[in-house]
This record gives sequence, structure tokens and C-alpha cells, in this order.
Amino acid sequence: MSDIRFNRWLHQSGTGGIHQDSSGNIGIGTSVPTVKVDVQGGDLKVGDQIFSSSGVSTFSSGLNVTGGSVGIGTVNPDHNLHIFKSAGDAVITIESTGNGNDSALEFVRTSSAGDRRGAGSIYVTGDTGATEAKMHFGVGHNISHGQVSRMTIMGNGEVGIGTDNPSSKLTVDGYIESSGDGSYASTSEGGQIVLRAPRGQPSGTKYRYAIDNYWGETSYGRATSGSNDVSGIRFVREDDNSAANGQVLMSLAEDGIMHLPYQPAFDAVYDAASTGMNYATANTEIVFNATNNNRGNHFSTTTGRFTAPITGTYFFSIGGMSNSSTQPVWFELRVNGNLLTNPHNPYMSVQNGSGYRHITSQYTLQLNDGDYVSVFTGGVTGGLYGGGNNHNHFVGYLIG
Repeated sequence: MSDIRFNRWLHQSGTGGIHQDSSGNIGIGTSVPTVKVDVQGGDLKVGDQIFSSSGVSTFSSGLNVTGGSVGIGTVNPDHNLHIFKSAGDAVITIESTGNGNDSALEFVRTSSAGDRRGAGSIYVTGDTGATEAKMHFGVGHNISHGQVSRMTIMGNGEVGIGTDNPSSKLTVDGYIESSGDGSYASTSEGGQIVLRAPRGQPSGTKYRYAIDNYWGETSYGRATSGSNDVSGIRFVREDDNSAANGQVLMSLAEDGIMHLPYQPAFDAVYDAASTGMNYATANTEIVFNATNNNRGNHFSTTTGRFTAPITGTYFFSIGGMSNSSTQPVWFELRVNGNLLTNPHNPYMSVQNGSGYRHITSQYTLQLNDGDYVSVFTGGVTGGLYGGGNNHNHFVGYLIG
């Protein structure tokens, strides 16, 4: 076969040369080219781009195709698409231009019958004139990602679940459910929400609290006998201090009973340790020196004062007995040593010369943090009878 010359420097020689058929197709290594350039039995290299007949092709020394897997930055892709960068960030950019156009990454699940059963997508939208785009996560039964948004992240960091327009750091349109599998701490604990103190506070978990649900008996004030299993919600302290970690501050049971194990409350008496009258001097602060209950230790048996640990509304009750047959007896409840603006303090008078009379009075007061409350004798007094069965009391607790 005679040589075919191309512009005086391309020619076919033997069976391994270059051929051009009548349609203009060029064959390299074949005399029957099927495309414009048909290379058989070897690789085609254009610059540093290699189109290989062995199944591994390299483009611009960075893109490699191996057996249907694409590697960018690697010649050994592990998956359909493998991007590798030895230094710096590896980034994929999907960009669209124009108002109302989206940039999306879609995932499609196709059944064995060939029909599409579900689709998911991550896509970015921007309304006309919008300065910030929204990122959406969509799931649905079709490929129209613009209709199946399930979670949205705004440019300012606000997140919406079930809504494309969150109004806070997290906005949820629908129910929120947290469940526990029993592996967190105990089988009696369920779902949990953990709250931290504001930024700038000391580090660690000292200022961390949890709201969770529970199931149990004795830990929540219920007896262990009978059908006393109960569930509810509770507020729990979580602290670096092991003594305070797990401390249940409040629980609300399924039957509506609220348990406040640290709510301030006290019940005090004056124990004279002998019979007879005491505190027979007018305008004298009475020291109730024994307690039946002193939750929170806000009552002092040394001073006879209850100090409010927090601003709030408090209830108090005072009572006393006198066996004086000659003098009336007057008791006063004072705040910070001062008589109340509108006092209703108990007063007992002498009647028919008999003694052993008892009086009592109750109060609901608004106190500030640090205020103290105590009981005084009034302007006249026949004394406080403290012997025997301690016929007196000073009682109080925080209402809220």
C-alpha cells in the first residue's frame, strides 16, 4: 500500500502508522477509525494529559479515572469519587448564577424495579435581592429539592427544623422528643436536655444543668412498697463536684406532685430545758434554740433568725405561752429588727388572774435576699414559758 501524506509530514507507513479514511476520521494503530481520532494499542498524550487504553487516564496531573472511579489528587480512588489534597483544604464548589437559581447536591435511591423511591438533597437558595443565602437539607419522594426542605441554616447561624424561616438559634415547627436507651447513667433515666451557663463563665461543667424524665420510687419521695412506681420530669445539677453532681433540684411527677427537696423551710422551738418563765424583758429578741426541721440551714439556733436566701414570698407562724397571772404578754415578728409597717402581732391579756394562755399568729411577707426575720417580746411582757412540752414555735418556709 502506498503512503498517504498529510501536509508533507504526516504519513502512513506499514500497519502501525496513521490512517485517514474518506470521511476524515483518523486512526492511529488502526486502519478503520470509528471516530475523528481513534487510537488503538497504546495511550494518547496531549501535553501532560494521558488518555490510556489500559483503563487508567490522567488529566493535568491531578484527575485520574480508574475503572469507573475518579480520583482527584490521587491515582488510587477508593470510591466513585475520591478527592485528596496533601496540604491545605480539599474543597468542592458548586456554583450557580442569577437570582432564584439554586446550587444543589442530590442523592437518589432507586429500587430494583428502576423507579425512584426517595431523594435527598443539600442545596442553597437565595431570593431575588437577598444578601445572604439559605442552606437546606431536603428529603422526599421526588427530585424537586425546592419542595422538600426539612432543615434550613440561615446565613446568621439560625437553624430551622420544619421551617425555612427560623427566628432564633434553633426554631422547631413541631414536637421535640429526646429518648434514652438506659446507657447514659441508669435505666431509670430517659431523654435529656443539657443547659450551660452563659459564655464567659468559668470553664468545666460546674454551671451545667439538665432537664430529663425519670422513672422510679424512693429517689422522688415515694415509698418502696406497693405500686409506687412513678414517672415525671426533673431538673438535675451536673457539676465537677462529685458531691453535687446528679443532685435533683426539682421533680414533677405524673400525678402533678412537685418535689422540692431543697426548698427553704424551718420549724424551731425555744427549749428552756427547765420549767418556768423566760424572756420576761420587753423588746427582747427571742432565740428559738432547737429545730425539728431546718432545710437549707437558713435558720440560726444561735441568733434565732431566719435569713432569706433569695428574694421571694415567705410564710411564717409564731406562737407562745405564758403563765403570768399579772401581766399581759406581747410577741412581735420583726424584719431586720424592725416592726412591720402593718403589724398583726399576737397579744394576750390577763383574765381573771389565771395563767397558761397561748397565742399564735401567721404572716405572708415579701422579703429581699439577705433580709432576716425574728421574734421579739413586745413593749410589755409576762415572759415566754419554755419548759415542759415547749409550748411555743417559730415556723417559716419559702412559698416562691
